[in-house]
Amino acid sequence: MAAVRRAHATIPEAIALIASHFIATREIEEQANARMLAEIGRFCAYLEALGLDALDAVTESQVRDFVAQPIQRRGGLWDEASISTKHTRRSAVRLLFRTARSLHLATSDPSIDVDLPPRSSRKTRPLTDDEEALGRIWAQPTLNSTRHPAAWALAQATATSSELAALRVGNLDLDNQRVWIQGNENSRNPRWGQLTEWGVQRIEARLEAIGDAPDRPLVTDALASRNSAQVSATTAISEILQAAGLSQEPGIVPSSLPAWAGRKVMEDTERIDLAAAALGVRSLDQALDIIGWEW
Repeated sequence: MAAVRRAHATIPEAIALIASHFIATREIEEQANARMLAEIGRFCAYLEALGLDALDAVTESQVRDFVAQPIQRRGGLWDEASISTKHTRRSAVRLLFRTARSLHLATSDPSIDVDLPPRSSRKTRPLTDDEEALGRIWAQPTLNSTRHPAAWALAQATATSSELAALRVGNLDLDNQRVWIQGNENSRNPRWGQLTEWGVQRIEARLEAIGDAPDRPLVTDALASRNSAQVSATTAISEILQAAGLSQEPGIVPSSLPAWAGRKVMEDTERIDLAAAALGVRSLDQALDIIGWEW
């Protein structure tokens, strides 16, 4: 009966349940949580103004209209929403419907085919905070899944696909919320990668599933060849991006997640040398290119 009641929840009831879910699971960081929930709240106010009372009544056209709504500036003037604002709004709506579906509060997602111009002309770019939050939600397709969340957690700590494939249980230092990333001979230096609080929880769940033998790979098969292990690690991140609806976005690839982590270091410290050290790259110019930073 609980599932039936949820399926017929009003929009305010659905939003309350979704907000409680975010807080209880800590699936997105507090800052991203507040921003995304604010956009979700605006979207729901828009739906209520239209007279809608259920998420399944929302159409793709209504999502497009919300995403494109102009911005009111001080003095009462209205400006067209920027590309970045439109992307943030669409990510919030995607997060709303994907979470609503997982909680049996909706059966459809009208945001799926809402296309926007790319945020950047770069061939690859870092995830934004709202995109990373969306990926984090979809890193765990089932309650018993541990491999995909662990892969996302380690990539949050700057591990690239080739580095993910090499990570073992013995590389973890969960007491200090970090993992030793061995680097690779081509481009990355060995370093400590900082796990998020969410990442620590997902790694702990992974250890419960696979055991604590130091040589046990964290996200790949112990018997896989080096190439197969790297493909497997790349596929894990790619599958999450696809589930979150991000794989079709220009510039988003598996390396966009470690790049997000490097950009966070730059934003927090305003020091490109610390961002380069966190990423394990060997030049400041390379770090700037990875995080897409423009002075």
